[in-house]
Amino acid sequence: MRGLADDGALIYFEDQRSAPSADMLGDVVVLETDTDEVLVKRLLRGSRPGLYGLESIAGPTRRDARLRWAAHITAIIPPYQARRIITRDR
Repeated sequence: MRGLADDGALIYFEDQRSAPSADMLGDVVVLETDTDEVLVKRLLRGSRPGLYGLESIAGPTRRDARLRWAAHITAIIPPYQARRIITRDR
């Protein structure tokens, strides 16, 4: 999600992999769709229960997506700092 987390950034999230909860609506979260895509999107209410809108900063909103799980983001490390962390851990 360019502008929030550019290519090369590290995104830390709660690895709970449970169904989206009401407190996630309106927040940017990490999620997995029923088509195996893992994405970072703003989670919106869908047209009926079990469906969600997935809003992008720079693209169209995907409507009525089915999700396997969603998780709150706990930290985003910018690319420069991420490279330093990854290099240090080798």
